[in-house]
Amino acid sequence: MFKIIITICLLSLVFAERPDWYPENPQEIEAECMKKYNVDAETIAKIRAFQLEDTPTVRSVLFCSAVGKNVYRPEKGFEPERFAVGLKYGLNVDCNVDFIRNCANKYNNIESQEGKYFHFFKCVFDDIKENCKKIE
Repeated sequence: MFKIIITICLLSLVFAERPDWYPENPQEIEAECMKKYNVDAETIAKIRAFQLEDTPTVRSVLFCSAVGKNVYRPEKGFEPERFAVGLKYGLNVDCNVDFIRNCANKYNNIESQEGKYFHFFKCVFDDIKENCKKIE
């Protein structure tokens, strides 16, 4: 019986680790995207405070970061589970996947992938306090 408990505990630790597809350097990826799109200090501060303005630059930076971190795969489309993992490891936030999926479904009709991702991202962060909890 004791061996079974130890095995379960060890398995839970293994499954709690960062998935292979999520990068070890997400902050570097974000910095590269901001540099690539020549984002000024004011816009960087707004993005980090989740005060998102719908501009081509902000759309591009968010999308670049999501693709770079494998949270969004253009060939697969939007995957709410991956976004939830990105929030978990990037911001220490645990979100309801159905909430994330509902935000994605609201903006499915937008043709531009960057535009779709921007509106989806904004939807999540507009209601993050009500639908997500901080991981200690």
